Amino acid sequence: MPGCNPVLLAFVHLPSKLHTDDIGQVHIATFFKQDLEKAESEAGHADSIVTGDFNMNPFDHGMMSAAAMNSLPCLATAARMERKLHGNSFSFFYNPSWNLLGDFSGVPGTYYHSSPSSLSHYWNTLDQVILRPSIARKLDKASLKILTTAGPFDLVNSKKRPRQVTIYPFFLQLI
Repeated sequence: MPGCNPVLLAFVHLPSKLHTDDIGQVHIATFFKQDLEKAESEAGHADSIVTGDFNMNPFDHGMMSAAAMNSLPCLATAARMERKLHGNSFSFFYNPSWNLLGDFSGVPGTYYHSSPSSLSHYWNTLDQVILRPSIARKLDKASLKILTTAGPFDLVNSKKRPRQVTIYPFFLQLI
């Protein structure tokens, strides 16, 4: 659009822990980031936004590892643009999804699972948006929220937990 800078927008639906383990998720995130960086190089800029179902929490290894998504909860740190590790440079993403963890506003995550194990997060934030620091400064953090409705449809139940929803194609629309 005239007067607007180009942005690369990527949507993901990465494999869940039902189909891979933590190491597999790190590898998949690493391969994805390499492909994205190739697209950024071809586009001649690195103004990228990645959103979707990462099937990882913001604090999981695949989201934070240097060679994988390298996405941080602190814009001031991500604004350094890269981290150096063992002689290699790894570009940062800023992950504002960290701001949605917990009970400060809205629902405390995008996926609820009560595990019988001794360690259960209960609430997980598997659906996220990450941005390159170059464009993250323009983000209105107050506008970031977990959607609980889609038009007339409630996406959460009375306990504010995600509802198991079947989405039919005619419910989708581009704005």
